[in-house]
Amino acid sequence: MKQNGFNEVYQIDGGIVKYGETYGDEGLWEGSLYVFDDRMGTKFSAQAKDIGSCVHCGAKTSNYENCANEACNDLVLICETCQQNPAKLFHDVECLQANEATIN
Repeated sequence: MKQNGFNEVYQIDGGIVKYGETYGDEGLWEGSLYVFDDRMGTKFSAQAKDIGSCVHCGAKTSNYENCANEACNDLVLICETCQQNPAKLFHDVECLQANEATIN
């Protein structure tokens, strides 16, 4: 990071998870933490803010989904409301159309 011009670079002793377990939402961390397993994200408390925005409606969310188009499979934020609409499991119109073309 310092090599890229950032002057104030710090490392949290014990890592972000330990920090979240210690301070919850009372510390400087906001939102959920993306994790590289089936959970996709973890919150340090029930009061954690949703700071991401749904790719479809812009609603605040922390819900990550893989685009339903297997050829794309991009990881995108899709709110729980939009997730109920099967067409919105594709992160954009091009992926939806590409998927429909493979079905027909």
